[in-house]
Amino acid sequence: MRLHIRQIEAADLDRIEQIAQESAGAPQWPHSSYRELVGGSGLPRRGGMVAVGSNGEIVGFAAYSLLPQDESAELESIAVHPGRRNQGAGSALLKACIEAGERAGAAVIRLEVRASNLAALALYRSHGFRCCGRRSGYYHDPEDDASIMERRL
Repeated sequence: MRLHIRQIEAADLDRIEQIAQESAGAPQWPHSSYRELVGGSGLPRRGGMVAVGSNGEIVGFAAYSLLPQDESAELESIAVHPGRRNQGAGSALLKACIEAGERAGAAVIRLEVRASNLAALALYRSHGFRCCGRRSGYYHDPEDDASIMERRL
């Protein structure tokens, strides 16, 4: 599948929220949290990317925050439409978020992921992330630990 990665725009929000709702592991944020991803304002500065397929349909998104006080970035969420997984969208979104962190001068990018999400763990490892900690009982519905991962930029 051919993909184009670009910054999130206001017109993308309905589709992004739909993808999040259809993705069991994605955070279910209020609309205002998705709205903060447009334009990357505030502190911490939040932003996001969408993966657009060759037919113009948004197939996935990623959200991140840039934390200038400790020169880091946090990957908040990556979600790909269930029917479009394993086609490279997650990897392309992750790469774009890493590059955004580098451009912003972050020294490290961190994330939390369900310890049982083997596919996500493999994706992050393939992009140079390593496990650096664990949070017991961090996730609910179902309960799961969080693996904390980071990558130096």
